[in-house]
Amino acid sequence: MKRLAAPGALLVFVAGCGGGGPHPATVLTSPHFTLYAYGDAPASEATLDWLEGDYRDARAFLKFPETHIGYHLFPTAAASGEACYPGSSDPITACARGPGNPSVYTNLPIDHHELLHAYMFGIGVPPPILREGIAQGVSCSPAGPSVMPPLPDWRTTATLSATEQPDVYAAGLALFVYLTRTHGIDRFVEYYGSARDTRSADVFRQEFEAFWDISLDTAWQEMQAPARPGGAIFAVCPCTQPPVPLDGAPIDPATIDTSALPLPDGDRGPYMFVSAVTSGTLRLTKCAHDFPPYQMAQVPDKPDAITLARLLPEPYYIDLGPGASLAAKRGDFVAPTCDGAVPVTVPPGYRGTADVVIVRAQDDPLESEWYARFAPADARRIRVKAPALSTIALDVCSSCDANGSGCMPLASGEPDLTLNVPGPEFVVHLRYGGQLPGVVAPATVIFLDP
Repeated sequence: MKRLAAPGALLVFVAGCGGGGPHPATVLTSPHFTLYAYGDAPASEATLDWLEGDYRDARAFLKFPETHIGYHLFPTAAASGEACYPGSSDPITACARGPGNPSVYTNLPIDHHELLHAYMFGIGVPPPILREGIAQGVSCSPAGPSVMPPLPDWRTTATLSATEQPDVYAAGLALFVYLTRTHGIDRFVEYYGSARDTRSADVFRQEFEAFWDISLDTAWQEMQAPARPGGAIFAVCPCTQPPVPLDGAPIDPATIDTSALPLPDGDRGPYMFVSAVTSGTLRLTKCAHDFPPYQMAQVPDKPDAITLARLLPEPYYIDLGPGASLAAKRGDFVAPTCDGAVPVTVPPGYRGTADVVIVRAQDDPLESEWYARFAPADARRIRVKAPALSTIALDVCSSCDANGSGCMPLASGEPDLTLNVPGPEFVVHLRYGGQLPGVVAPATVIFLDP
């Protein structure tokens, strides 16, 4: 269940909603959903496609039993709230109903939070802290739910109902992320199905410690140690969606049923991403959300972008919004030798950026050199931005064979370089020394008017 609340408030769930309400204007069916649309709520076959995509991706991660869900879509939050609790003065906006005949009542075409509740009815109905933890803790959005420690003690949180926000949501998210990172999602789902729906802190502790063979006090302390810089704990993306095509062909967001496009699991690349946005931001982020996302393209200052990236040996995905376009390819677009780097063709008239992103892994050498080659289709002026970190220096050279006057050095703190590039190519040579693991500090080239 969700409540209307001040910005930033967490969502709330109950395992039962009221019945009644208006008759649907539209009813559509698919293998796992019956979509009931009320009034002028937007409903189409595309809505069903997105619901089926959410079901597919969530089931690949959580392995819940096959089910069929009634999805009740209302035109306003007030209308869906009234369907959840007719006549209630509580400002409720959405809910899930089950475990028998699972249903969702909402004003959102894809209400991932409530859908997760409906999916998990087939596993069990555990305490609110576990129900809300998984509903908050699974999110394929770099701007998804997060919490900032310190969190209330389990002796308080375990006694709360789901309506007593935000503590149940915050502690549940942190506990879910901790247990899945430590023990894996399959083990968590097993625990979810075994836990009783209790409001007794003592019963919750006893069942937790019997299942996990660890003190709840210890787990509560460890779950509040975030892996991400800045201290917050973020939801995780399972990255079970169909992977991003790497054939270099343009990807049309209107033809797919997800906004999260995973890269091959653990494959560092290198990759070339050619992206553009007319609104919002196109981001590359780790599935674990334990590092800030990398903004590949964004409005208004970076609407067109070429990104050459060598990443960590961990799962990543691209967050592709409706105002974005993308083409992706894997190849030696950055290499430890200049001759080994595949030249990147820059189309005539291109007026965007080109970023070279090298992310150092824990086991990588402290010092390394990387090369990227760009082949503009026409004579160009470029501006090369100075590195943001003192651990990085770069040279811009006219070719792989250039030296001396054929290369221009650029270090952190120096003014940006503006150069004329007559062609047929230019080389960006990066030198790293002591860069912290996981830190993203790109070399950026801006293509200007001739």
